Amino acid sequence: MGAGDGFLLKEFISEGKNTNLSAIEYNEESIQKLKELNIQVFSDISKIHKKSRYDLIILSHVLEHVLDQNTFLVKLNALLNKNGYIFVDVPCLDYLLKNDTGSHISFFDLFSLNYFFKKRNFDDVAAYYCGPNFFILRFTKSFKIYLFLMNMLYIFTYNFTKHKVSRLSFIWSLNSYSKFKRMWIRAIYRKL
Repeated sequence: MGAGDGFLLKEFISEGKNTNLSAIEYNEESIQKLKELNIQVFSDISKIHKKSRYDLIILSHVLEHVLDQNTFLVKLNALLNKNGYIFVDVPCLDYLLKNDTGSHISFFDLFSLNYFFKKRNFDDVAAYYCGPNFFILRFTKSFKIYLFLMNMLYIFTYNFTKHKVSRLSFIWSLNSYSKFKRMWIRAIYRKL
């Protein structure tokens, strides 16, 4: 769900996995691109055949837009095979960073996301914060200022220490998975 142009689904295809891929997507341009990849596309969760079952459901920046999350999760649960997985990618408390949260209805931190899934008979396999440091972003109030600060830190580190790493790997290391608040939460839950 939230398949966009199929960036992640292309990875499954390139791995040569003999999988049956489906997507839920609303954007017409994205639907066309997904169909070109021979991916079955649905416009709504209710359009999926009731007997269809999946090993993995990916919610990429979807859950924060869902009004009735309980009903939504019941529908997802019905589509999962026994011991199936849900991968979730959501922003972390983004209302603290923005003046306008757009169409976001719900806001999560790691505790609230884990609690939400555990109360609905899912076990967390892995759940982490990832992306830019939340507190620095909150302090700077701007992703551009954040990147500027990270580049300055890189230049200082590169010029005044023995650590000679690429700028990209340095910034990636600062934005990697963490138990401390970051910009996004990524989690995998298993159906019990």
